[in-house]
Amino acid sequence: MVVREIANTNAQYLSEWLATCGIDVHYHTVVGDNRERMVEVVTRAQERAELIVITGGLGPTEDDLTKEVVAELLGRTLHVDQPAYDRIEAFLKTRGRTMTENERKQALVIDQADVLTNQAGLAPGMSVQTPDHQYILLPGVPGK
Repeated sequence: MVVREIANTNAQYLSEWLATCGIDVHYHTVVGDNRERMVEVVTRAQERAELIVITGGLGPTEDDLTKEVVAELLGRTLHVDQPAYDRIEAFLKTRGRTMTENERKQALVIDQADVLTNQAGLAPGMSVQTPDHQYILLPGVPGK
């Protein structure tokens, strides 16, 4: 069996950036696209932090479950964000394509979330406030 070590440069990048904002990062957790494990990880994060930053899982594939899991845990639904939808549709038109249901999925956002426009890709991020927590959902790994 070959064991490879993979550096989590995304967590390092975000931790460094958050430190410049005066926010100490105490935990990093990596979880694959598995609903049960994601529920467990987010539930654990809620027990130990007020600010929960989640990256990835906002894209068009069926295994991208992040916003669905967070919405479910918060008792909220998802809706299409029209500006995000229009942006995705315009991008696809430049490629001569029409939007598929999976691509439309990228425009879904959690109810009552502040939508964060993605300048580097298609899926928007979100900021969701509850009485006890602030959730920041960011798409994929940032480009450098």
